[in-house]
Amino acid sequence: MQARFGGGDTIPTPLRRAASPPIVELVASRRRASTPQTPHIPPTTNPHPIAAFPTVERQKGTLMPSNRFKLTDRFVASLPAHDPNSRSTQREYADSECIGLRITVSKSGRRFWDYRYMLSNRKRILRIGEFPGMQTADARKKAWELRGAIAAGNDPSVAVENRRSMPTLEQYAATYIEYAKRTIRSWGNCEGHLRNRILPAMGRRLLSDIRRADLDKLYLNTLDEVSVASANRVMATLKALLGHAVRSEVIERSPGERFRLRKENNARTRSLSPDEVRRYLAALDEEPNVYLRALLRLLLSTGMRRGEAMGAKWEQVDLEKRTFYLPRTKGGRAKTVLLNESACAILRDLKPVAGNPHVFPGSRPGMPITEPKFAHERACKKAGIKDLKIHDLRHSFASLAVSNGASLYTVQGLLGHASPIMSQRYSHLNNESLRAGSGIVSNIIEAASKQADDQEPPPPLEKTD
Repeated sequence: MQARFGGGDTIPTPLRRAASPPIVELVASRRRASTPQTPHIPPTTNPHPIAAFPTVERQKGTLMPSNRFKLTDRFVASLPAHDPNSRSTQREYADSECIGLRITVSKSGRRFWDYRYMLSNRKRILRIGEFPGMQTADARKKAWELRGAIAAGNDPSVAVENRRSMPTLEQYAATYIEYAKRTIRSWGNCEGHLRNRILPAMGRRLLSDIRRADLDKLYLNTLDEVSVASANRVMATLKALLGHAVRSEVIERSPGERFRLRKENNARTRSLSPDEVRRYLAALDEEPNVYLRALLRLLLSTGMRRGEAMGAKWEQVDLEKRTFYLPRTKGGRAKTVLLNESACAILRDLKPVAGNPHVFPGSRPGMPITEPKFAHERACKKAGIKDLKIHDLRHSFASLAVSNGASLYTVQGLLGHASPIMSQRYSHLNNESLRAGSGIVSNIIEAASKQADDQEPPPPLEKTD
């Protein structure tokens, strides 16, 4: 079949159809050209079934692959390791149930829970755990808690950074000792408590992780080995350290703030009797070291503390005024000791050592005596005296004074006690003085009663109508 055109030429039928395609085919071809195509996703090595065929969502008018899934423990456990040939170091999978929660998979196959959020117009990310140590339900619960904190205006990453910078107890102890050296006279005792008791028990703990239960455990263990007073000193050191950390804004609150210590009952009343005094002084006469002998005799004659006398210098002694000035005592105050005749005689017999300003010089140039303990023990052994410490010489001085009529107020002044409570331990030795005071009151009452008996009774009152 042929078609005839104006010039008489003929065109074959197949050619005519190609030049004028049907209208149906033209419309179909235009529809195919206007339909967007899903981008091709190249397969990865060992692809995860969901990762290889992600869902499709429309973003800004363009079809994009999505990494948002309803995360479950089974799903997270089946995620493959990130492609080792990828330029990125890890791959994230978002949770569709909790906005911001991600599971991040590294090239080694480790899976971490991350939480992405925005605060103060800044995008931030916080790592909250690792799978499977933290399960999906726990991670989702933690993420909701973080959302609540962020809504309240708190930045959870600040708490994480604070914890990372939080020192351990051992690390902070070094800082505290430097502070104690400048402010506490007995800082050496604090250092010993930390080294021997506190740090072995909890030295590796972060300061923010120490709880009240930790202090209770340390206290009970210490009480099993030492006295109540010694255990209290250990806990006082730990409480002081934690209090310093609070003042330095390292921690917000100290667990030892309301920690209660047991009541101490260490009041010793051991003192020398007059016969023991005689034997003790006789034994001291055989002591070869003249300065040790003089020191122990001076302690018994004045009631001074061992440390106060050991570190004294000649510039503090005035034999003409018979005074011994102590610039700083145990209570932190200055004190002037009034020297009696026996104390003055002891000091007059001593000769100053050239180049050493101390009253009781030691073997080291320019230094005082370090320890009179062994000389005291030798004297007690020769005198046959048991259970007598050097500090008991101070008690003996007070006991002898009270037994011979001195009042407790006088003893308080002689010993330098800030409170009369400390002097009450010697009250049982002052019975004669108490009886004398009671007798004075009795005499006054008897005299008043006798005067009342000698007077004539008053006439009876007359009755009136």
